[in-house]
Amino acid sequence: MKLAQWLTTVSLLLIVGSSEYLVADDEPKTFTFEQIRAAEFSVGDRIRVSGAYLELLDDDVQLFKSPVGFFVRDPIVRRSILSHSATNRNLTFDAVKVDSKGDEDKFEVRAARAAPDSLVVFGLEIETLKASGKDGIDKLFELGKRVNETAKHFEDPSLEPAAERACREAITLAEETLPKDDAATRVELVMKTHEVCGNATMTVDLLAKLQKRYPKFDPIHAQLRTIGGRYFRGQWMTYDDFKRRQGFEKHGSVWVSSREKSFLETIFKLHTEAQDLIIRRRTAAEYQVLAKRGEVAMGMNPKEVVEAYGFADRVYHREFRGKSYDQWVYAGRFCYFEDGKLRRVARRTDDNMPQ
Repeated sequence: MKLAQWLTTVSLLLIVGSSEYLVADDEPKTFTFEQIRAAEFSVGDRIRVSGAYLELLDDDVQLFKSPVGFFVRDPIVRRSILSHSATNRNLTFDAVKVDSKGDEDKFEVRAARAAPDSLVVFGLEIETLKASGKDGIDKLFELGKRVNETAKHFEDPSLEPAAERACREAITLAEETLPKDDAATRVELVMKTHEVCGNATMTVDLLAKLQKRYPKFDPIHAQLRTIGGRYFRGQWMTYDDFKRRQGFEKHGSVWVSSREKSFLETIFKLHTEAQDLIIRRRTAAEYQVLAKRGEVAMGMNPKEVVEAYGFADRVYHREFRGKSYDQWVYAGRFCYFEDGKLRRVARRTDDNMPQ
């Protein structure tokens, strides 16, 4: 009998530490972080909560941005946390309140398992807050902020749409109670969304819709200009979209033409490549023979290239790290010179046509 009891006890301990663990008597209530912030807990209260795992330090275990503290004493649960966190960012804790430390509730983790991914966890929080009506507006914005903080901390841009969704849902809830003529509050909500998400395209879209709705409300136009919006061909757009529509491309932090971007990228490549091509490997007479046949070779000087290809349609010049670079534009090709020597010939395409 004693052996059977011992085997039963060991089996239960193993189950507690496994990802299949279920509370034996009744399930603890599942809480979101926002619900935990609003709740008051007594010693012995049990919760189930999911979040992004940060670290296990001594007995303390942290979930990212959790409003309460957790600790773990059971070595089996500790191993379960370390095991699951090795392959999963999110963990689900079943925990019981045992004490308070200052203003922070402390919960002992009794079981841990892998949780759904962050998009699922945040999606459930959004749905919960949507159901709370007007009271959920500010909390949805706070959730959006937390989602973005999570995305930045874990370098996971796939979470950004969840932050945007939280803010849009907050605006939708506000629409249900705002007077129809309250343009000012609607603008404030959009700018709060911009503060949380930092998505200029989304902000311009929301403000443009408001401007159509309230064409005489000047602050909308002012905010569009503040965030760099441009009115182009009958619609508002971000400055970046405006430059793209004009045919420019971004090189670092600067907008340039496709032709100039190609030139700048080639300059960088030439500068970092081996320098032996700069040396003229042929005699002047050999280069002259090639030029008369309409052919070019690396190391030619500009005069020899002119004899081979004729004068360029356009010439562009740049200085870079102590060297001089020229781009000669012909009908079907580019010729690149470094310090007066031909370094590269490239076919001209529609993507790098001169602007």
